[in-house]
Amino acid sequence: MQIKLKKTEGKINWNIKAEEILGLINGLFPLPGAWFTYKGERYKILRAEVGNSKGEPGIVLSENLEIGCKEGSLKITEIQREGKKVQKIGEFLLGSRIKKGSNLNNV
Repeated sequence: MQIKLKKTEGKINWNIKAEEILGLINGLFPLPGAWFTYKGERYKILRAEVGNSKGEPGIVLSENLEIGCKEGSLKITEIQREGKKVQKIGEFLLGSRIKKGSNLNNV
């Protein structure tokens, strides 16, 4: 029997450990996917790795889109903006409005 996952189950809560968020990303890949919203747009994280930076949960800690979690940080390596194609992080950052210091907590 298959269990149907709702899209809402993929919403990332930055107030948990980076390892748990990574598990969510990997477990929900490719569908429905793990995501967050920023300024009304949904961003799906396809690939990421645990980083070693420390900072407030949900705050972008570096120019390379490393995000603070309750424990550790998450480095996004592949992302997809709603309605756009999948991008490697370097390509995504060229045109992104998400910068160091951005708050990804329910924005």
